[in-house]
Amino acid sequence: MSDKYLKAQPLETYVKGFSDYEIMQSVSRFKSTLVWRRSTPAKELHKKLVKEWTKRHGGKPIPSVLVENDMVFVWDKIED
Repeated sequence: MSDKYLKAQPLETYVKGFSDYEIMQSVSRFKSTLVWRRSTPAKELHKKLVKEWTKRHGGKPIPSVLVENDMVFVWDKIED
């Protein structure tokens, strides 16, 4: 039997470990998700991320970053 266990922690504690860039990514990903596809846990995480950003940066808005589901790759033949 393994002696490794998952440790539960409050969401606030988990979010404190996020870097500013990870907060920006997560908030941008949440905003890019269709409203009807947002789960209750995702909404709670979003609220905690916004709260943590506000603690760190006051009233500054959270910058949007490009998330992977915003990217479109087009393979085109390049002709000389």
